[in-house]
Amino acid sequence: MASTESRLFDVAQYTALGAWAALAVAPRTTVARAVTAATLVGCSGVYAFLIARGMTTEPMPEASLATLGGVRELLQGSGPATHAACWVHYLAFDLGMGLFEAELAGRLELPQAALWLSLPLTLMLGPIGLLTFCALAAGHAAWQGRLEDTVSGLLSSGRKRD
Repeated sequence: MASTESRLFDVAQYTALGAWAALAVAPRTTVARAVTAATLVGCSGVYAFLIARGMTTEPMPEASLATLGGVRELLQGSGPATHAACWVHYLAFDLGMGLFEAELAGRLELPQAALWLSLPLTLMLGPIGLLTFCALAAGHAAWQGRLEDTVSGLLSSGRKRD
């Protein structure tokens, strides 16, 4: 029988993949965004449970998060709840970035093809996908002659400029 950690890992993994599929197919729809937001909330709950379980049932190695060696010691000395929590953490944050990209693409009126490039990169490589999206968004704004509509400018105003 699979452990609780293993089952939660599987649920989070496959649910997140479903949300990614919704974003890839129909990123501008309310349904895709709602599915993604609900998945983020669910992954956050799974993460909280796994962290609590790890802190109460697994040995906590004496390690520092200030060095790479310390992080390695922490992960090597921890158990399945902590390992699953680490992966769910990645799933949630990368999916959150994907939702951010879809939302901002709608405000910027980016072609869906831009998301077809950035979303798979965000799914697999996180920050590289976000960087790709930002470059595409800035290029699109420049192409449209709206250099003032950079990603940072749009984020700070919270609305599309006319």
